[in-house]
Amino acid sequence: MSSTLEIMSTVGGYLPTVVFLALLTLADSVLGNALPIVLGSELPQVPGFWNLTTMALIISATSDFISQLVFIPLIYHYSSMYAMNTNSLSILVAATYSLISLAWRSDGRASIVAIASIFKMIGGGSHATMFLIVTVIQKNTSGSLRAALIYTTGAVVVACQSIATEVTSLLARKSPTFPYIFSIACCILASVITMVYDTPQTPASDLKHANDSSTQPLLHVTTGQDIYSATPLLEICSQYWHNMKPRTRMALMSLGFIFFVAAVAKATRPLFLNYIQHHVGVTPELASYLWLVRTIMSLGIFALILPLASILLTKYTLIPPSTVALYTAKGSIALLAIGALLIGLAQSKPVLVSGLVINTLGVATDLALLAFAADVITREFASYFFMMVASVESAGTIVGIGLLYPLYQLCLNDGTFFGGIPYYICAGLFTLAGIKAWQIRP
Repeated sequence: MSSTLEIMSTVGGYLPTVVFLALLTLADSVLGNALPIVLGSELPQVPGFWNLTTMALIISATSDFISQLVFIPLIYHYSSMYAMNTNSLSILVAATYSLISLAWRSDGRASIVAIASIFKMIGGGSHATMFLIVTVIQKNTSGSLRAALIYTTGAVVVACQSIATEVTSLLARKSPTFPYIFSIACCILASVITMVYDTPQTPASDLKHANDSSTQPLLHVTTGQDIYSATPLLEICSQYWHNMKPRTRMALMSLGFIFFVAAVAKATRPLFLNYIQHHVGVTPELASYLWLVRTIMSLGIFALILPLASILLTKYTLIPPSTVALYTAKGSIALLAIGALLIGLAQSKPVLVSGLVINTLGVATDLALLAFAADVITREFASYFFMMVASVESAGTIVGIGLLYPLYQLCLNDGTFFGGIPYYICAGLFTLAGIKAWQIRP
């Protein structure tokens, strides 16, 4: 009975965090989806080619890469809440700039609109938001419930990205300014949530929560490392790193490699719908339907299957949550590789659908690895590690665009098996990451 109450208390404390993540994901996704609409059909916007939308994608990934590194000293010297407010401010400034720049778009200077993501250097976009929330979860929960909550962040992100697509289209039909006004409103609401729940803990409650982290409210002030205030950040991180077991250090280094390589491969994700229409002859309507199926499957995996599996396996088999998460990641990354290979080989709709379904079953790779890492690192080292991983992943996205987009351009209209070369490379990259993952020991 007491454990049930603890779970309910933690889930209740998690709700403001979910709303914060949802609002900033909506704001950032609407901001990105509005760009092609605002640029207009007269400008080239084919995914995977060198145009303003691709330029905006590169700027966004670069801004995330920089800002996520900046979050490390920001959290260390101030707090996680301070970083979250900076994150919402970053998207707010980008949305406000986009709204103002519509006047320049009418004068034909479309490139000025496309550089809005450069303002995310202030505090990152929704990619940084997700890693910030995982950091908060790691510091304030424990056990299988921690893994379950990390998985649900994936469901929140997938749901909000899908909703943002429809919301952007609906609002843009009314006025090109409405999507940006919507993004601004979401950012303001997210900031209000952090202010409402920004309640410093008293020393007595700090002691209580230190002894019972499973019931600690997730949105509360996490102060900087006062004990080490006179010690340089790099020295503190070095101490944490060298105090780890050698096996743990090797595992964390392997995770960095896996995130980078997988991010290179996943750079092709925005190209999928256009690819299957050209390569397999799928209609735009069927392509959208297949993506909807992928979305529904992802929601089921993140919101139901993996959280339940993590809790039940830990409870009834006594397998540690970190082991459950690690083997989930190992299986998922193998499915990503098989799925990518089938998508590249697909010359017919049945093979394509099979590849998409198998690839979607591996969608939890990243969050499973984060759940594993959350169990093996200390709370003090969490913000450093997760923000480093976030930047490594953003770097992988940039490299993936530079590596795979030219191949995509060359192979797009090739109806033979050679047309699938970009996805063969993705399958190879996932295989390489999988080999590294299978070398990690619980």
